Amino acid sequence: MQPDRSPAESAPTRKSVRSNADFMTEDQDSQRHLAHKPLYLMQRSIDIAEARKIPTYIMRDFHTPSSGPPAGNPPGPHILQKIGEEGVRQLLRLHYNHLLKSSIAHMFPTEPDAVEFAAQKNADFFIQLMGGTPHFSTKHGPPRMRARHMPFEITDRAKDVWLDCFFRAMDDLPFPEEDREEFKAFLVSFAGWMVNSAKDSV
Repeated sequence: MQPDRSPAESAPTRKSVRSNADFMTEDQDSQRHLAHKPLYLMQRSIDIAEARKIPTYIMRDFHTPSSGPPAGNPPGPHILQKIGEEGVRQLLRLHYNHLLKSSIAHMFPTEPDAVEFAAQKNADFFIQLMGGTPHFSTKHGPPRMRARHMPFEITDRAKDVWLDCFFRAMDDLPFPEEDREEFKAFLVSFAGWMVNSAKDSV
């Protein structure tokens, strides 16, 4: 057993906070392992609100997008500086408002407290992604977003709806015009990597 590390040693470095590989990737063996993992063992890495939607065992084939993980750098800290943490949190609240009125609303919690929790968890991710306080890692551990989304069947069509809702939330905020393309480019790449079902792939 390894000795406990000090808080300073355990704290995520700037490199780990800004690394797309740390945020998004999970190897194929991990994906296969998760596919057959009992629900009670999965609850350590997912939220109770999410766990309610998952059958006891997940038995399906997983699709890996040919595009691979998001390439390049995530959205820069200059965006976070402009809209602030509260702006990011409001953006994700607006995103969930649109999602719950969309054709993929069944994939998300509906209870107000659960919706707010999910929106804030996602906001924590984006704040950390843009070089802000590592709220997500502190509260939930390493992001590994593709692995976290494996319990949910995500198709190309679902991805497109998710993106459309996010773009509409950016319009509602409003989002800084000069940073829209940078942020949207990341969202498209990120959402594409979350797709894990080829059911309706073109």
